[in-house]
Amino acid sequence: MKEALEKIQKILEKSILNYDKASIIISGGSSPTNLVHALNNLDIEWKKVKVMLLDERLVKENNEHSNEQYLKKNFLKIILRMPDIKKLEI
Repeated sequence: MKEALEKIQKILEKSILNYDKASIIISGGSSPTNLVHALNNLDIEWKKVKVMLLDERLVKENNEHSNEQYLKKNFLKIILRMPDIKKLEI
C-alpha cells in the first residue's frame, strides 16, 4: 500500500502545482479504510482537493449506512481541511 499511497500523493501534489486544485474519488464501505487513514496523515493542501465518494448506495447522511457520515466521523483531519462538502440532495 505504501507504493500506492506515494503515487496518490504525487498525483495530488502535481495537480495542485499545475492547476491549483486536485480531486480524488474514494470508494464507499470499509474497503478503503486503511488507505483513507494513511491519506489522513499526508501533508497535502486538502483545501485544494475535492474529495468525492463513489458508492452504489444513495442514502441520507444520517442513515447508518451513509459513507459520508462514516468519512466525517473517521477522517476528521481531512474533513477539517476541506472548505466545504458538496453533496447530492436526495
